[in-house]
Amino acid sequence: MSGGRSADRRSGAARIFALLEVFEADPGPLSLSELGRRAGLPVSTTYRLVGELHGWGALERADDGRYRLGQRVWRLGAATSWERRLRRTCAGFTHRLAAEVGHAVAVSMLDGDRLICLDTVAGRHRSIRLARAGDEIPLFATSAGKLLLSATPRRRVAGLLAGGIPRLTERSMTSASVFAGQLEFARRNGYAVAFGESAAGQSSVSVSIGHLDVGPMALTILTPISHPDLTPLVQPLRRAALTIRGALAGPAFH
Repeated sequence: MSGGRSADRRSGAARIFALLEVFEADPGPLSLSELGRRAGLPVSTTYRLVGELHGWGALERADDGRYRLGQRVWRLGAATSWERRLRRTCAGFTHRLAAEVGHAVAVSMLDGDRLICLDTVAGRHRSIRLARAGDEIPLFATSAGKLLLSATPRRRVAGLLAGGIPRLTERSMTSASVFAGQLEFARRNGYAVAFGESAAGQSSVSVSIGHLDVGPMALTILTPISHPDLTPLVQPLRRAALTIRGALAGPAFH
């Protein structure tokens, strides 16, 4: 009982942050009862605050009624000094790579079961659709998602696949067995590809930057789907990923 009274004495802002900080340990999605228990809040308070956070866009409600962090929180995160330093550190290398290959380049990071865009650089093909910093990217339909999931424990991947693979385009792979084969290809070869699976008319190839302090990251080149062969882009990607990894692991970034 004393824990409940102590929780009730917290300010409104403290209660909101207590709810949001629950996702730091578990990205969710989480039910109302799980959120309230972990934040140390009464059910009625949890219900009210979650409703407000959902209306503001800080939380998203899944089809099963559970909640996870919303796009608005990611966008605020993209404005932090840490995020700006991360993008600034990568920018020189990604712009150089885009100029070298003539195609769009993207950096992304796996955070729990979400693939988040950290930065993009446009190439010569203006038809390529690029995510913005802080956007969530399709996990199963992108080369970056496949590449990073290929290094994720198989039991974790199986849990993610249990919810099914959404069809985003007519080329989206919705078969779990086909997807498993794509992950095995990425494990063997050190890169992953996607052909019009997340956005019609464009393909991508990704390699790993590494599992650094910031999390597992991928470097991607995006091309029109008419591009004849993505394989020659793998070596430039690997060279750039190696330099980015060195810069992010060095003292200048920390």
